[in-house]
Amino acid sequence: MDAITWVRTVGEGDSDRQIAVRAGIPIGTFSRQLSQNLLTPHNIVLIARAYRASPLDGLVAVGLITKAEVRSAALTVNMEDIPDEDIVRLILQRILDKDIHPGLTEPLDDTNQATGTPKT
Repeated sequence: MDAITWVRTVGEGDSDRQIAVRAGIPIGTFSRQLSQNLLTPHNIVLIARAYRASPLDGLVAVGLITKAEVRSAALTVNMEDIPDEDIVRLILQRILDKDIHPGLTEPLDDTNQATGTPKT
């Protein structure tokens, strides 16, 4: 993913102008950065906050940090404390990211892959 793809995904179909205004970024600055496919970290955070998205995903998208760095920085949390919307978003992201999680998109064989027991 690159900056343009991330903005289009996070921007929920909004125009560049709408995204810039909603994030509080001068339209000229936003247009210039997007035309170069390079957003500043500051503007990534502004856009992410405006659209209630993860700024870390934006930083990964533009290559400033890696997914491995994000994972290593994550804290262990109690699953009960995670909102259902976040869990659903994570599952959808994993399904869409087939290269990293092929087990979520491939058919199951005769055994349950999680436990190795036959399916009933």
